[in-house]
Amino acid sequence: MTAATESSDYKLGSGGVKLTVAGAFTTGLVAYEDLASTADLSGHFSVGLWVKATGAIDANVLRLVIDDSAGCGSPEETLNIPALTAGSWLRHRINVSNASALSAIACVGISAASDPGAVTLYVDHIEGPPEVQSIHIAVENAIPTHGVALVTTADSDSDGLLSDEATKTHFLVITYMSDDAVVRDVAWTTSELGLGDGDDTLEAGETFILNIDLRAVDPVPTARSLITLDIASNSDGSIILEKIVPPQITPSMVLH
Repeated sequence: MTAATESSDYKLGSGGVKLTVAGAFTTGLVAYEDLASTADLSGHFSVGLWVKATGAIDANVLRLVIDDSAGCGSPEETLNIPALTAGSWLRHRINVSNASALSAIACVGISAASDPGAVTLYVDHIEGPPEVQSIHIAVENAIPTHGVALVTTADSDSDGLLSDEATKTHFLVITYMSDDAVVRDVAWTTSELGLGDGDDTLEAGETFILNIDLRAVDPVPTARSLITLDIASNSDGSIILEKIVPPQITPSMVLH
């Protein structure tokens, strides 16, 4: 394998990296770079990168490795890269399994789980991308004689799903939908806003904040994503909400 800086075919900044993989290469670490200073990715659900190949490569042949030690010899995360089409730049966002372990990243690299054959890879802009991690919705009850139960189920393994819990107490099921993913029964919690009686039933005159966790969505939504939420009660039907993420993501946003 031969690595070189690429200044004519890249996506961002002033250049990328060109990795020429010979036919004799089989599997293992293709290339890596030790960072000049550690990077903190613990606040992200996903990692993004631009990648291009001169030949088609099946999904899961190549992997992005992220390590807190130099040399990428014992990665904290090994993330499968989706299929690559010959000659086309593709931006991939891949969810991580344990973001808390990525607080001091010292090395990033590309490895091959199976033989990619003789191919040239172009890689650029590996990052923790801006992303939407949660959505907060103010909900009210307009029916004076009927309360809506907002008792939730604890997300005991913090994976963003309630569907995998052994004990389920929630009567409200939220489904996330987009062009990339459909995720049913995502985790949610509530908090009472302003005047209320302190219970978990949304009654007339009360306002609750519905906090929807998107860590189970793969890929997690980013700029210009169209998000659809199906909020369904077992006794009151469902509400469909569609929102577009703004072009620029900030720590707090109003979805249009």
